[in-house]
Amino acid sequence: MRYPITWISNTGWSLRVPLYNGPNQLAVQGIDRNGVRLTNAVDSIIVTNSSAGAPFPVVINEWMADNAGPDGFADPVDGLFQDWFELFNPNTNSVNLSGFYLTDNLGQPAKWAVPLGTVIAPGGFLLVWADNQPEQNAAYATNGQLHAGFQLSSGGEAIGLFTPGGVAQHAVTFGQQFENVSAGLFPDGATNAVYFMTNFTPHAANTLADRLRITHLAFENGTVTLTWSAIPGRSYRIDFKDELAAPAWTPLGSTVLALGFNATVTDTPAPFTHRFYRVRLAD
Repeated sequence: MRYPITWISNTGWSLRVPLYNGPNQLAVQGIDRNGVRLTNAVDSIIVTNSSAGAPFPVVINEWMADNAGPDGFADPVDGLFQDWFELFNPNTNSVNLSGFYLTDNLGQPAKWAVPLGTVIAPGGFLLVWADNQPEQNAAYATNGQLHAGFQLSSGGEAIGLFTPGGVAQHAVTFGQQFENVSAGLFPDGATNAVYFMTNFTPHAANTLADRLRITHLAFENGTVTLTWSAIPGRSYRIDFKDELAAPAWTPLGSTVLALGFNATVTDTPAPFTHRFYRVRLAD
């Protein structure tokens, strides 16, 4: 990122740059008229910003590098089960990530530029699909998710978020991952420990609770009542089959919004019908 310089005299100048909360190391490199770096014009300074209003860094909050169907989390754009990770804004104000960089190689911080207009709401989450299909950002710009120009390895690697000036905002390095088990921070934004989470929660608060499971199933007077453990505020889809060998599942009505830690749906199948059910996250 380039910042304008104000010349005060032939040898004096001033420069205004944004500072993050806490210590900020600034390096200054002089160049000649041909753009060649001068070895005798190098300096650095650490400026500490103690302002209460300074933003905290956006963090890499959760990631899944071994996402597989049918029990994983499908990309709503193409229905594929691909790598993903989540960014979390711990601030009480929105953060504009336009011009920031995401990478899976910390030695190559500017690997993929975040598109202009990418903003994370206060206390909000941004889901990033590491599917190496950035062209989907232009085609589906309004779905609130990003598609980065790289993929993740289930055997382990790194994810980094860098400012336009190349300063690391946050980075994580992880080892071997497990199918349909995410890893991340708990509580959200707490960078002191990483947890494996069987109940993955893309673009929602992380939880250490067990993964989704059916807690109650009843059949009375021709009506099936199905209850499952849920995450408040998340939507779920219930599918059914009348024959387990059938090639596809059929949606049972519309999605169900969980208002608490349990959610319930009812169904009235035809008499003497065998019916099989599954419950999955819809968003």
